Amino acid sequence: MSQNQVKTMKPFLSIFLVMLFLFGLAFIKMEIRRMSYSFVKLAQKEKQLRNQEREKSIVLAKMTGPERVQLVASEKLPMKRAAQGQIIQMTGDGIAFIQ
Repeated sequence: MSQNQVKTMKPFLSIFLVMLFLFGLAFIKMEIRRMSYSFVKLAQKEKQLRNQEREKSIVLAKMTGPERVQLVASEKLPMKRAAQGQIIQMTGDGIAFIQ
């Protein structure tokens, strides 16, 4: 290439480089925005799963509570409340005490 051709190409080349740089910046900003949206979506999903876990632990606590166990034992199973003197505490040596 001659000097004259290089001089005429310099403005186009500099404009091309500036435009390429600006398009690169725009692309990087779009990727950052897309990644932040996916991060927000994942954070919402995590919050939803934590709430579900909390609700399930509350249901489990209600199902295994002493009132619920007593209700199931008396209504669905042939069990009734122990009467006075029915419970005998045992140890390795023998009877600890009788109620």
